[in-house]
Amino acid sequence: MRALLASLLLLLPFPAFACDIAEALIKHAYPDAVAADGGYTVKSSAYVRRIDPRAVACKTWPYRPELTLAAVPLSEAAPANEGEVRGDVEVMAVDTATGEPVARLVEEGMAFADAVQFDDVSLDTARYDLKPGLRAFGVKVTHSGSSRIFPYADEVLRLYTLQGATLVRVLDGLIVSVSTNENDGNCNGVGETTSRSITLGQPGRGGYRDLRIDEKRVAETTRDTGSDCESTSKPLPGRSHVLRFGGQGYEIPKGVKPEERLFDLGE
Repeated sequence: MRALLASLLLLLPFPAFACDIAEALIKHAYPDAVAADGGYTVKSSAYVRRIDPRAVACKTWPYRPELTLAAVPLSEAAPANEGEVRGDVEVMAVDTATGEPVARLVEEGMAFADAVQFDDVSLDTARYDLKPGLRAFGVKVTHSGSSRIFPYADEVLRLYTLQGATLVRVLDGLIVSVSTNENDGNCNGVGETTSRSITLGQPGRGGYRDLRIDEKRVAETTRDTGSDCESTSKPLPGRSHVLRFGGQGYEIPKGVKPEERLFDLGE
């Protein structure tokens, strides 16, 4: 269980990539924001949102260093329902020199939290060269379950391109890592961890390259020996998928979308 719990903890919130320009970015992007309780509140037509500068992710885009990428979690300041927090994430491309937003897109519900908690957001600037002259960047969101005997954690990737002054989502949520477990609250239990990697393939529709998804799966069993918590693991067969561009975005197969998490959170 220790190895599995360690993999789960890797997916829990950890501000290793805190945005050092978060305060300035918030002031530029949300001029009407009001300072409150170590963060800011922003009014919207739906509800008052809260911005925690420590939760903001930003990174200079190596592909276009004149731009800084940012992801800003916008959480419900005063949740109406206990145990449920509405929340969005605003994705931005910002002028590195001035701090002014060049393009922005609000992803509704990306920071929603209930039995599965929104933990963290980060940026992925790997070389997702989808077609000549068009590189995507990624936004990763991590989640975790609140159950002690059914722990759960995942990381979900979305890909975006900047086309003119518009951010276009081309990959709408791929679970790139997930850990599940069922245990007796102490040591005895079974779990599984899956990680997925992306490799660029051949050009397809509209010149967009296919995305090959390869899985690595590991099963783990833990048992109480009386003197120790013994863990054994074994690799499981992994599946491969090929995601093809369908005109508006990449078509994601069943079983790897965040809305298709198949697990029991327990009581």
